[in-house]
Amino acid sequence: LAVEVLSPTNTDAEIDRKLGELFTAGCKLAWVIDPNTQAAKVYTSAKKFKEIDEKGTLDGGKVLPGFKLALADLFASTKRRKKK
Repeated sequence: LAVEVLSPTNTDAEIDRKLGELFTAGCKLAWVIDPNTQAAKVYTSAKKFKEIDEKGTLDGGKVLPGFKLALADLFASTKRRKKK
């Protein structure tokens, strides 16, 4: 499993290159998480992916059987508290 959390400086070409390298090296599952949209793409190859929206759940599939993580839970834990 590879997990990539996008930053504002990431380009599509950069992510495509990384995914190509990961799957060439034997990766079986990659999650590309976009904090701006609070969504993710789940890749099973460098070009094949499924989009998960903010109401969806990441699933470990055959790589991490039984693992599930709701994106809402993931992003709820990253919200910063407002200063008083």
